[in-house]
Amino acid sequence: MITTIIGFLAMITGVLRLLPQIMLGYKRKSARDVSLWWEIIGFINSSLWCIYGFLVVDYILASGTFMLAIGYALLISQKKMYG
Repeated sequence: MITTIIGFLAMITGVLRLLPQIMLGYKRKSARDVSLWWEIIGFINSSLWCIYGFLVVDYILASGTFMLAIGYALLISQKKMYG
Protein backbone atom coordinates (compact mmCIF):
# COMPACT_ATOMS: atom_id res chain seq x y z
CA MET A 1 0.00 0.00 0.00
CA ILE A 2 2.76 2.48 0.88
CA THR A 3 4.53 1.81 -2.44
CA THR A 4 1.31 2.68 -4.30
CA ILE A 5 1.00 5.95 -2.39
CA ILE A 6 4.64 6.86 -3.03
CA GLY A 7 4.24 6.00 -6.71
CA PHE A 8 1.10 8.11 -7.00
CA LEU A 9 2.77 11.07 -5.27
CA ALA A 10 5.79 10.73 -7.56
CA MET A 11 3.49 10.82 -10.57
CA ILE A 12 1.70 13.95 -9.36
CA THR A 13 4.88 15.86 -8.47
CA GLY A 14 6.50 14.88 -11.77
CA VAL A 15 3.61 16.30 -13.75
CA LEU A 16 3.32 19.39 -11.54
CA ARG A 17 6.99 20.09 -12.20
CA LEU A 18 6.26 20.86 -15.87
CA LEU A 19 2.97 22.69 -15.38
CA PRO A 20 4.36 26.15 -14.51
CA GLN A 21 6.58 26.18 -17.60
CA ILE A 22 3.70 25.11 -19.86
CA MET A 23 1.39 27.75 -18.40
CA LEU A 24 4.05 30.45 -18.67
CA GLY A 25 4.65 29.60 -22.33
CA TYR A 26 0.98 29.96 -23.18
CA LYS A 27 0.64 33.15 -21.14
CA ARG A 28 3.68 34.87 -22.69
CA LYS A 29 3.33 33.26 -26.12
CA SER A 30 7.06 32.70 -25.95
CA ALA A 31 9.26 29.67 -25.46
CA ARG A 32 12.58 31.37 -26.08
CA ASP A 33 13.98 30.24 -22.71
CA VAL A 34 13.01 26.59 -23.26
CA SER A 35 15.76 24.29 -24.52
CA LEU A 36 14.36 22.23 -27.38
CA TRP A 37 16.92 19.45 -26.91
CA TRP A 38 16.20 19.24 -23.20
CA GLU A 39 12.49 18.79 -23.91
CA ILE A 40 13.11 16.23 -26.67
CA ILE A 41 15.32 14.18 -24.35
CA GLY A 42 12.67 14.47 -21.61
CA PHE A 43 9.98 13.30 -24.03
CA ILE A 44 12.05 10.30 -25.17
CA ASN A 45 12.93 9.42 -21.57
CA SER A 46 9.32 9.63 -20.40
CA SER A 47 8.11 7.61 -23.38
CA LEU A 48 10.63 4.85 -22.68
CA TRP A 49 9.69 4.74 -19.00
CA CYS A 50 6.03 4.59 -19.99
CA ILE A 51 6.67 1.60 -22.26
CA TYR A 52 8.69 -0.04 -19.50
CA GLY A 53 5.86 0.55 -17.03
CA PHE A 54 3.41 -1.24 -19.30
CA LEU A 55 5.83 -4.10 -19.94
CA VAL A 56 6.34 -4.76 -16.22
CA VAL A 57 2.63 -4.12 -15.51
CA ASP A 58 3.23 -1.07 -13.32
CA TYR A 59 0.34 1.16 -14.30
CA ILE A 60 1.24 3.97 -11.90
CA LEU A 61 4.65 4.26 -13.54
CA ALA A 62 3.14 3.94 -17.02
CA SER A 63 0.41 6.53 -16.46
CA GLY A 64 2.69 8.99 -14.69
CA THR A 65 5.34 8.90 -17.36
CA PHE A 66 2.68 9.06 -20.07
CA MET A 67 1.46 12.32 -18.53
CA LEU A 68 5.05 13.58 -18.39
CA ALA A 69 5.49 12.72 -22.07
CA ILE A 70 2.38 14.79 -22.83
CA GLY A 71 3.85 17.68 -20.85
CA TYR A 72 7.12 17.49 -22.76
CA ALA A 73 5.18 17.27 -26.05
CA LEU A 74 3.32 20.45 -25.10
CA LEU A 75 6.59 22.23 -24.35
CA ILE A 76 8.06 21.05 -27.66
CA SER A 77 4.99 22.30 -29.53
CA GLN A 78 5.25 25.65 -27.73
CA LYS A 79 8.87 25.91 -28.79
CA LYS A 80 7.86 25.24 -32.40
CA MET A 81 4.91 27.69 -32.27
CA TYR A 82 6.45 30.53 -30.32
CA GLY A 83 10.17 30.03 -30.90
